[in-house]
Amino acid sequence: MTHKEFYNSKYWEALNSGSFYLTEWVYYTEKEKAEDKAKELIGGYLKKYEYKEACKRWWDSLSNNDKETIQSIPNFDKDVFKDITGITN
Repeated sequence: MTHKEFYNSKYWEALNSGSFYLTEWVYYTEKEKAEDKAKELIGGYLKKYEYKEACKRWWDSLSNNDKETIQSIPNFDKDVFKDITGITN
């Protein structure tokens, strides 16, 4: 499979069907803002995720069909996938 063929494949589509975020903006609640003037002014904070935590959140956002498609990528190795992402499928 060429690079171009991969980008036009169901595998690429499945890999990109979920959201992968290392950071996420979290808004403070009205209660938090009422208790702290700084929080009221700022409005929220940037939450950071460790890489493998972000991988798990991405994996959990995928449909079962997308997970199966990813695992059917030619030469997919579940042990290498686990080493990279921390995900056991």
